[in-house]
Amino acid sequence: MSRSALVGNVTSMLEDAGFTVSDRCAIRPKSFDIAARRRKDVVLLKVLANVDAFGGQTGAEMRRLGEYLEATPMVIGLRTRNEDLKPGVVYFRHGVPVLSPDSAMDLFVEEVPPLIYAAPGGLYVNIDGELLSDVRSDREWSLGRLASELSVSRRTVSKYEDGMSASVDVAAELEDIFDRPLASPVSVLDGAEEVRDGVDDPDEPDADP
Repeated sequence: MSRSALVGNVTSMLEDAGFTVSDRCAIRPKSFDIAARRRKDVVLLKVLANVDAFGGQTGAEMRRLGEYLEATPMVIGLRTRNEDLKPGVVYFRHGVPVLSPDSAMDLFVEEVPPLIYAAPGGLYVNIDGELLSDVRSDREWSLGRLASELSVSRRTVSKYEDGMSASVDVAAELEDIFDRPLASPVSVLDGAEEVRDGVDDPDEPDADP
């Protein structure tokens, strides 16, 4: 798919979702392709087939514009050099959130934010630590009992309850154990700095000694 066609598809999707969308930016050098507004949400979008083409200078410019305009800079792309972007996952390039078209459709049209984000080492989920602590206490399980079930240390479980993110596999195991969702969505529309500050590069879990 050509980049122009991809921009057109993204524009149509945003309009279907109730956004007012600008004409494609023709000013050079340009850091974003289109801007869109829906009620209080304003997004500045760069649309790329390969998101590896998104450079640090462009990322810095988009973040500055986002801060000035109270808008969320975002990249929508199809792939990296090595693989297609996974649906339902937020990636980051130079501090800017990156979504696949399917993830953008879920976010903007279905209003379902992603639950998973990519960070060094793999894919992670924000665990609702307070809820995890509550359901563990309701079951009358100690930190040690849950740590044993997960094959991690008590310290790691305590860190999950304090807000440390978990790998996708651990998050799925926790939800299987307690038979309820425990993940918090990634708030992509909160603005670039807030989004990036709201997720972390998790520590490696301490193994169960």
